[in-house]
Amino acid sequence: MAKVFKFENISAINFVDLPKEDLYKILEIRNDPRISKWMYNSNIVSLQIHLDFIKNLKSMPSNAYWLFKEQDTILGVGSLTRINITHKSATLGLYKNPELSRVGDKIIQGLEHIAFKAFGLHTLILEVIESNSRAINLYKRNNFCYAGCLKEFVYINKSYQDVILYQKINPSC
Repeated sequence: MAKVFKFENISAINFVDLPKEDLYKILEIRNDPRISKWMYNSNIVSLQIHLDFIKNLKSMPSNAYWLFKEQDTILGVGSLTRINITHKSATLGLYKNPELSRVGDKIIQGLEHIAFKAFGLHTLILEVIESNSRAINLYKRNNFCYAGCLKEFVYINKSYQDVILYQKINPSC
């Protein structure tokens, strides 16, 4: 797998190839309450758990995480998980730098570039907590289509919440 994907003026750098200072910044962003409240596991992640996760990515070919940068500005994180070569599908995930606005589109477009052009995937799927209207608007704006609902799928903020599924088919298929 490529260490860095480049498109326009954006770089997507594989987590396993990042310097320590970038790994610390990713953890800081991930643990920011504005970001973590939308994750299935909203608990604070320790540095050791974070570093162990990244170390284990080397032996998990069906999961890939990238740090997205525009020049030296960290836009956020994007991932393709559950990559299935047989079915040519993957699950897309992302979280943005909470200090920036309107960068989610760039991360999604970067992930689509990697998934559809570099990996030759056919379908991307994503999951979003039903109350995360900003993320839902982002996905709709980027032409992801409603694909279903997982009723009361996650327990977050002291209640069960539905998870909405969206998908996108490779436009060149």
